[in-house]
Amino acid sequence: MSTPQSPYGAPQGQPAHYGQFGQGQPAPYAPASQPGRPAYPAPGYPNTPAYPAAPQGYPGPQAPAAPYPGVQRYPVGQPAVGAPQGLALTTEFFPLMWIFFFIKPRIEINGQRFPTPKWGNNLIPLPVGQHRVHVHVPYFLPTRVGPADIMIGVNPNQVVGLEYRAPLFAFSRGAIGPGRQPYNGVGPMIALTVIPIFLIFILAFLPLLLI
Repeated sequence: MSTPQSPYGAPQGQPAHYGQFGQGQPAPYAPASQPGRPAYPAPGYPNTPAYPAAPQGYPGPQAPAAPYPGVQRYPVGQPAVGAPQGLALTTEFFPLMWIFFFIKPRIEINGQRFPTPKWGNNLIPLPVGQHRVHVHVPYFLPTRVGPADIMIGVNPNQVVGLEYRAPLFAFSRGAIGPGRQPYNGVGPMIALTVIPIFLIFILAFLPLLLI
């Protein structure tokens, strides 16, 4: 009974490299890796030609693209698809307004609250189109300090940069827009600071002026 042959040229049940090359045993041939390419002797035998290099332009393995650093997809509207795009919003307050160290700003996009606002940089992925951005600082009296609104347009693969600054006076509006923004409410804050000092000065030195 003849022993069935495997496609690799070695009998089934025996190693692929059998016999002694050059002693009447031909070198086993490996199958063609692609249709239309000739089979070549299995590696490990002397004087066997090397496998030919892949033809020019042959696609090699593609490394996966690295994720965009620092981007998180927040549930604001519909998340941006593909390349990162949306709003980069920087929020600031005057350091002497120390109470704001314990209060986070509130950011709303198209009436929907942004879940993780913070002072500093906020990166918010957004779909292409027009979006209404609202920012204020929750407080006791008034309940909204420095409200500010702006409409922005987001194009494909674009990140719109805005800056928001809380006002110095609680009843003033905040400032929001591209580039550096001013601190609103400087006049009322100066008045609230200077007038009490002036009254204290008058009350302290008025008796001396009457003598």
